[in-house]
Amino acid sequence: MMLNYDFVSDTVKESLARYVKHRIPTGGFLQAVLENNLKEACGRADDQNQATLFHIVSYIYNELPFNCWGSPERVRQWLVVASSQQQSREDDQGAKRQAAEPE
Repeated sequence: MMLNYDFVSDTVKESLARYVKHRIPTGGFLQAVLENNLKEACGRADDQNQATLFHIVSYIYNELPFNCWGSPERVRQWLVVASSQQQSREDDQGAKRQAAEPE
């Protein structure tokens, strides 16, 4: 079967791009796919995603970093890093505000 990413909807590609670039969680269907949970993915897929599941998986396999998919642990770790990065940014902003406040 020839790979054709045109079969992967823009919505799926955009959700995966946000997940990779900004570490924003996907919806339930894509989370199941990323976690390599076929049963859950099939149960959560709408008609379009059911029909293109092979292409979505191929897209993930070929286009996404290997350490952000493949198991629930990898997905969780990918998102935990995002959470800790966000907390670090918030801590830095809070420290800057405190330093800027007159005594």
